[in-house]
Amino acid sequence: MTIGGERRASGEASHTRFNLEASYQAEGSVIHYRFEAAGRLTDEVDTDYGRVNAAVVVTITTLAAPSPACIELFGNQTAVFMAHPYLREALATTAQRLGFPGVLLPMAIRTPESPSHLVES
Repeated sequence: MTIGGERRASGEASHTRFNLEASYQAEGSVIHYRFEAAGRLTDEVDTDYGRVNAAVVVTITTLAAPSPACIELFGNQTAVFMAHPYLREALATTAQRLGFPGVLLPMAIRTPESPSHLVES
């Protein structure tokens, strides 16, 4: 896990803009998913008060090398939920230490997809 933060100006930040990124690297039967979250702390006129960021790697080992579609599906449906609590805690703690209380990455919510045979066309 990597964590970083910077206070860029004194004052109160009333807005947080989050950016989330995900990537993966497959090495045979080992898949490394990297999830990065960054928060930009501003006010209503976009004054830049600070930034916080965190990245976490989720490593999965399988019995055989999975297909790219399987890797992406697992990353979107499972690995992201493994990483999310760590990212959320890291951003909140780092922001608090910089003097920005109440910064929370929104909760990740799983929304089940409708089976294709139940979707009306």
